[in-house]
Amino acid sequence: MASLRGDIRMIHDKMTLTTHFLDYDLKRNLGFYQNGGRIVDETNVLTSEIGQYFVNDKMLFFKNSVELKNQSYVMVTDTLKYQTGTNIAYFVGPTTVTSSENMIFTKNGWYNTKTDQAQVYNDSYLNSGSKFIYSDDMFYDRNKDEGTIRKNAKIQDTTQKLTLYSQYGFYQGKKKAVFMTDSVLVVK
Repeated sequence: MASLRGDIRMIHDKMTLTTHFLDYDLKRNLGFYQNGGRIVDETNVLTSEIGQYFVNDKMLFFKNSVELKNQSYVMVTDTLKYQTGTNIAYFVGPTTVTSSENMIFTKNGWYNTKTDQAQVYNDSYLNSGSKFIYSDDMFYDRNKDEGTIRKNAKIQDTTQKLTLYSQYGFYQGKKKAVFMTDSVLVVK
């Protein structure tokens, strides 16, 4: 076991961890900090109070005041797992992903920080201006601004005072188009 204090930098592949407090378990190949840290890779800057890096699995686990920033969005959560090999962030608690175009809220799911695709579950929603898209199972592609919603799907336009309910839907933001089927209800 190694205990490091002061201005610490740990570099692994294209990722750099900086902190003032780092313990490293040589047998398990696990580094962890408990008093704040910052991790920078090719596209993301991630800060948190508590962090663990499982070097062999290329998996990072963060807790308390977690914030992931890049050019396109800011992700804020209390608990996050991040796979450095695949660039996928896994949500384990209430999380917001905010960009200039929209905001995603979820409590469970994943976000690919390289492809800007997300899969979210359990009372998640996407907000874009006056439009809200709710679902228990939503796939969203930020680059295409389109997605699929399943299970308790709801699209609400507060400007038009229109709400659509169904069990399946497809949303195309750039084309301003929606397709909904399976137990559809329209309320105006």
